[in-house]
Amino acid sequence: MTTDSRISWQEKAAVFHKQAADYDKWFDGSLLFDIELAAVQELQTPLAAPKLEVGVGPGRFARALHVSVGVDPALAPLRLARTRHVDVIRAIGEQLPFGDRSFATVYLLFTLCFLTAPRQVIGECHRILRPGGHLVLGMVPAAGAWGRALQAKKEKDHPFYRHASF
Repeated sequence: MTTDSRISWQEKAAVFHKQAADYDKWFDGSLLFDIELAAVQELQTPLAAPKLEVGVGPGRFARALHVSVGVDPALAPLRLARTRHVDVIRAIGEQLPFGDRSFATVYLLFTLCFLTAPRQVIGECHRILRPGGHLVLGMVPAAGAWGRALQAKKEKDHPFYRHASF
């Protein structure tokens, strides 16, 4: 990864660090969070442990999905995730600090739009997955209603979405 990519990722993560409490409160009573969580919980494939969430943020998905470990570059959300009993590591998805074939399940939930190098992150997820493991992607399609709504927020310079790519 180039230095410019790392700086860009740090810039993207800065808002989540600075406004972690506000971001976390957004999930309280959020119909969207409930819908996204229900969609992931409805997967018919058994998802084995150990489980990792890349882009764990404040740990709400990780807690609900019984994910043991989460990584995120923003420090303040990791502190919140720790209160939800998620073991956390400050790291970027482009350089996951785990050995090959370390996890049976890796979650990348509604995070792709914030990544500097999404293909590299997916490659790292593949590297750390055990044979027969599962990568669970939660995506916001750009052409869908939610993608268009978030794009509109980006265009209005919303702090969480100004650097997102749909």
